[in-house]
Formats: sequence, C-alpha cells, structure tokens
Amino acid sequence: LSSHATLSVPVHGAVTFDDLLSIAAPVHAHPAFGQVRGVLYDMRDARQVFDTSELRAFADQLAERQEPEGYRVAYLVESDLAFGMARMFESLAEGVHDRERGVFRDAEEALAWLSG
Repeated sequence: LSSHATLSVPVHGAVTFDDLLSIAAPVHAHPAFGQVRGVLYDMRDARQVFDTSELRAFADQLAERQEPEGYRVAYLVESDLAFGMARMFESLAEGVHDRERGVFRDAEEALAWLSG
C-alpha cells in the first residue's frame, strides 16, 4: 500500500453498538494500517440500531487507538437518518480526538476527500 491508500469497508444490515466495535477493530489491526491515508465506511446498505450515548462511547473508544498522521475517515450513507446519525457522531468525535471525518452521499466525492 502507498501512503495515499484508502481502505474501503462495506457495512451491511442492522448495525448495533457491538457491531461498530467489531467493524473498526480489524481495520486498526490490519498490518498495513500505518500506510493507510483513510478509510471509507460504505454504510449505504446498513441500518443503524444504536443511540447517542452509544455513539459517544464509540467515539471514546476510538480515541484510544493510534492512527497515522493525516488519517481521515469517510462515512458513505444513503438515508437522511443515517446522514444525521453520522453527522452526530462526527460532532461527538470532534471533541474527543483530532481525526478528520466526513459524511457523504456520493462515493466519488468521499474518495476525492479521502485522497485530498
């Protein structure tokens, strides 16, 4: 992988708080993670089944993980509800750590942002 590599992670079906943790763990454990510029979580085929307190707990847990300098995360969503939840998470995570996060409805726009 190059230092501009982007990892794409498809997320399908009902997603609970425990699922959030299990989806993120292998990404951070991947041997080439240190070379990854960003991760695209494609959640267009997912349905969120968690509340705001669980989003805050997820943000707190992610804050403990080491990530490469300049690392970005993009959430690709389809529904208004998913967009709102992802923006809420983005807001909650802002106060916990300095990673750049973006919420998108268009895959090309998300990938361009990740590589920029």
